[in-house]
Amino acid sequence: MKDKSLSLRAAWYTYGAGLKQNQVADLLQESRPKVNRMLTAARNSGFISYSVEGDPQHLLELEASLMQRYCLKSCFITRSPDPGESLCELGGQAVIEAGVHQFQTLMSKLAIQTVGLGKGRTIRELSKRLSLPYNDDYTWVALQGCLGISHETNPFDIIEDLCDSLGGEGYLLPLAAIERSAQEAKLALQRHGISDVLRMAKSAKLKVLGVGAINNTPHLSEIFGLEPHEITLLKHAGAVGDILGNFIDKEGQIIVSADCPTALAIPLSELSSHRSLVIAGGLQKTDVLRASLKGGYITDLVTDIESAAHILDGDNSEN
Repeated sequence: MKDKSLSLRAAWYTYGAGLKQNQVADLLQESRPKVNRMLTAARNSGFISYSVEGDPQHLLELEASLMQRYCLKSCFITRSPDPGESLCELGGQAVIEAGVHQFQTLMSKLAIQTVGLGKGRTIRELSKRLSLPYNDDYTWVALQGCLGISHETNPFDIIEDLCDSLGGEGYLLPLAAIERSAQEAKLALQRHGISDVLRMAKSAKLKVLGVGAINNTPHLSEIFGLEPHEITLLKHAGAVGDILGNFIDKEGQIIVSADCPTALAIPLSELSSHRSLVIAGGLQKTDVLRASLKGGYITDLVTDIESAAHILDGDNSEN
């Protein structure tokens, strides 16, 4: 499925947008021989006849606009999911496949061996699809507290599975993702061994994470254990969603109030110190994605075309 998506994109760039193969190789961060094989696969699959499906020019313009406006190092936009499509709430299969591609490309291109990971269903889906050479030198480290209600989205299980399938060692933060007060958070972060893991997480040259929308009640209950009345208070405080458990307003500023929980995670300021790859799609995440971009927390983005357009449209309506 991933190769099919990339072959179609290579066809878009080459035959739809009229780019040369070396330009396509740069955009996809692949070698020219690999692009050649992608185009052959696209022809064999029937993607290419007298026209290519999709609107590559619009897609290229959206990617360029987002990169320029938010000083991104890379931006990869996919088709938007069809209603009822598998993983639709995460942006669809195409977003997850493109996320895997960017994840693996950054690891290879930057010779990265230490990766910081967020939590949630997006990270779980990525981890199941990664295809990297087995390497005992990999280090997988949690960026935020790992304890939660859901077994499926728990970094304990995600990182353990990565160590089993790809090799290396895993480091976890045996804490909740949030605390109800700043004082409780301070005490939690002072526990033995926590500072060492946080230091390792901060220094990871690649950090991979998603974002959560404030209107996604199942996410907020599953990941953070928040009650409905707590979610209502966060909305009244101006929260549009969270990134690493930090609830932010529409400008990307962390909300600090007695009613807002404190994240047990690396500081958001650490995200832009190296590469922070955010993979998220779906219209319900548009506001929190835009806020995260405004806050400067994202260096590399994978999202879907409708979400990308809404992010830019929202910016234009505010100006």
